[in-house]
Amino acid sequence: MKIVYYSHASFKVSSSDNISVLTDPWIASPIYGNSICLFPQLEICKEDYINQDYLYISHDHPDHLCITTLKLFKKSIKILIRKYDDASVIKNKLIDLGFLNIIEMKDRETKKLSSNFEVTLYCDHTSTDSLMIFKDDNHCFVDQNDCLLDEETYKEIGNKFDIDLGAVFYSGGSMYPGCFDYSHEKKVELTKKRIYDQFDYSISSMKYMKIKNIIPGANDMCLVRNADFDDYSSALPIEFKDYLAKKKVDIGVHLMSSGDIYDFGLTDFEYKRYFKSREEWKEKVEKYRNTSSIQDMNKKLDNWEKDNKFDEENFENLFNDFLTKTKVEKQESVKINNFNVYLEVKRRSSNSLKYKITLDDRTNSLEKIDNLFNEKDYHMKIIIDDYLVEMCMNGRYQWEDLLNNRWRVIRKNNDFSEAEYYFWIYLTKFSDYLLASKKLQFIEERDSLKLKCWEISVTS
Repeated sequence: MKIVYYSHASFKVSSSDNISVLTDPWIASPIYGNSICLFPQLEICKEDYINQDYLYISHDHPDHLCITTLKLFKKSIKILIRKYDDASVIKNKLIDLGFLNIIEMKDRETKKLSSNFEVTLYCDHTSTDSLMIFKDDNHCFVDQNDCLLDEETYKEIGNKFDIDLGAVFYSGGSMYPGCFDYSHEKKVELTKKRIYDQFDYSISSMKYMKIKNIIPGANDMCLVRNADFDDYSSALPIEFKDYLAKKKVDIGVHLMSSGDIYDFGLTDFEYKRYFKSREEWKEKVEKYRNTSSIQDMNKKLDNWEKDNKFDEENFENLFNDFLTKTKVEKQESVKINNFNVYLEVKRRSSNSLKYKITLDDRTNSLEKIDNLFNEKDYHMKIIIDDYLVEMCMNGRYQWEDLLNNRWRVIRKNNDFSEAEYYFWIYLTKFSDYLLASKKLQFIEERDSLKLKCWEISVTS
């Protein structure tokens, strides 16, 4: 078995009999509201990248299910995905793109890809995520990406498989605390806590799975339109490696860069150019932001976004329709009673529009209001520009795109609750609702902007 690292969560896994699987293909930046780019730039050959036997798509987030990247592949390629109990967003998007060979796998299902190469899929039942275990006659590799399982399932994996290498979750991106109404000092403090909690979780999961070597995975990216969020971003692989050393965790850590190959026969590697510190990373990110291609891209995107005129009536009708017809998906033990969110939609030409969103186990509702924000009446206040809302309504963006630093959020007493957790997940489902109800089709209109930032980073 051979592992080639390309970008973020994208690996090429090749068996001893030369069957290849490419995980979570993403080379086309930017994503998530055109705010996140791959960083550092890639060192791959596009033709080699797209010439695969299989694709594996772990879940439906755009850094794992990238529509623009998927357009590069032949429609006949076999694609492995998780089978869901209800309608699959992943499957529907692949069908819309014209792919013909979509293979759905159930939780814990094993599928032989050749006589000596098989894959086993595990599902996170609290989200849309999945992980994949690759096994041939000689070695075993687990691609965890963003999939977070319970302790018993990790132990089951560790007892069932002899895992040589894992691309492991160690630090996920988040709008928290960057978008929240805290001081800079408080945000830095909360960021460190979030990161160290994620580190500790990762250490536990690695131990349960008995992984011998790891690649800190799914994190080579940066914000290109929000430089002031750098101090609140996810951790770097070198920071995780240093933390493991501090905690005396006996495991091999491999900080791979784009184009690096993991050779199961070696115990040490020469790493081409990985960052030695956060200061070095910030310096190079800032240099990248100031390149002419990124500057030009950001100007085009700003003009494109602000050209969207907010349709107040359409938003109110469809969002209220969504609220009344769609229940919050949550654990039965969780009760939601009058969870109130104050939504302020900022308009450029007039006063802001104000709404009260109420989530409740009995019924959800949207109410247009005139009163000012009063913390005691609401659990949370969120503020967003009207053109961004409109872009989600007309299919140019999805609601989940906005969860990467396009909101401003004020919590009541700065307290987090289970209801808030489900609120953010619920909000992202609005785009799926619009799509399923035929109210819109997602538009890949940004292609017409001729954004070149990703093309110049890929070798010919």
